[in-house]
Amino acid sequence: MPTINLPDGETTSQLSEEIHNEIFRKHKPSQAGSDQALSDSIHLAECIMGNAFAFITSDGVLLNNRPLIREKWGLEVAALDELNDALSEMPLDMGSTSTVGKDFRISNETWERAQQFFKAMNIQHDYADESHHVPLAHINPYLLKVSGENDETIGVMKVRRPQALGDAHQMILAVDHRHPLAEMAAEVLMNQTIDHFAQSGPNLLSIAAAQGQIVAYKCAQRFGFVVSEHDTLKKLTLGTPLFSANHEKISSAVRLLTGQNGILEIPGSFEELNIMFDQRPDEFEELEKTMSPALILAKNRPTIIQPIKRSFADELLGTSNQQNMLEQFGGAYLAKKTYVCSGRSKNSFRANQIVFFYESGRNNGRQAIVAIARVDDVLHSKKDEVGAAEMRHTVVESVDQFAAGSDVTLFSFSSLLRFPRPVLYSELKKIQATGNSNLQSATVVTPKNTQKILELGWL
Repeated sequence: MPTINLPDGETTSQLSEEIHNEIFRKHKPSQAGSDQALSDSIHLAECIMGNAFAFITSDGVLLNNRPLIREKWGLEVAALDELNDALSEMPLDMGSTSTVGKDFRISNETWERAQQFFKAMNIQHDYADESHHVPLAHINPYLLKVSGENDETIGVMKVRRPQALGDAHQMILAVDHRHPLAEMAAEVLMNQTIDHFAQSGPNLLSIAAAQGQIVAYKCAQRFGFVVSEHDTLKKLTLGTPLFSANHEKISSAVRLLTGQNGILEIPGSFEELNIMFDQRPDEFEELEKTMSPALILAKNRPTIIQPIKRSFADELLGTSNQQNMLEQFGGAYLAKKTYVCSGRSKNSFRANQIVFFYESGRNNGRQAIVAIARVDDVLHSKKDEVGAAEMRHTVVESVDQFAAGSDVTLFSFSSLLRFPRPVLYSELKKIQATGNSNLQSATVVTPKNTQKILELGWL
């Protein structure tokens, strides 16, 4: 075990007394002076004087006062289950992966072939080389490739798992920039990798800025990576909506993960996020992007429930457990997706709005909210004027089936998060969130019900 170098006992004793007075005498006088309170105060003082970053405990008094401890002495206090969550990670081996798109395929890659591709692309970066690292720390790196219709490799993504709490997953993305599908390959590899890690909650990612890989570099910036060191960029994936009921838990997990010098800091109270949304929208948007996929459910942020058929939900939202071996549309594998609905819905959606996707009961649908996302853009158009650029991000060949009239509404969305526990229609009915149409059409959600839906699906 590591040894904490402490100053003289008198200094530690004085700090211990200060902690005891501030926490126990002021906030829990019934325990003041007890052996447990005095022992806790000494332990905290030793951690603070030893420049420790965190103190792990199951003591309720200390956990209830962690904002005070953090602000006054700069020590993070966390529960045992929060440390366990921070230490746990999804295995990098995702098993067999295969997605077929127009003129390309996403699949797993072997290390030998990936190494050959990196060499052909003249990639000279530590993240691409296994020879300088302890092999046991990097068994089964996550390797994914995009290949063209002639089986030529267009791009490769490699990820190494972190060796210790606070370290980042090390990523390197390389694409053949001469290929016409290079930008698309970079996007789908980045999107699939980030989506994988986001499903396990907060993760810290670091990607190599390899020389000559401008396409990969720009792709990383679009996904919210920020420059960290001269040859790397970093980002945090939150992988969860952030709302009032989980703010403290998620914030603590992020601090444990990123340490004292993290790439970002989540405001200490959820009310600060509400103020940021109302008064500093650009700052709010940048924070959300840096943590993406992530959604901050500020109190005044407009929210709506959009019904979706199961057949579309399976592909567009990725909520099916079955792997699709057929050729898929762009909306299935691109980060920004587009949903098509009736022209009557043109006034229901706006940019920066939150949308809950409700899978209707038709065709054995689950009759439940299954996912949540952020609306990016809204387009109201005549059916015959919808172009290929808009259709590229959908999961349909034509918009004709979505409205009896001549108009349709298309809204693009991103930061898609799937509910770990779908919220059933019966539960929505109970909290009066089904509206006058019983979720047969787009339904506005009150701020209070937005929080209730998230609590039902995420806590």
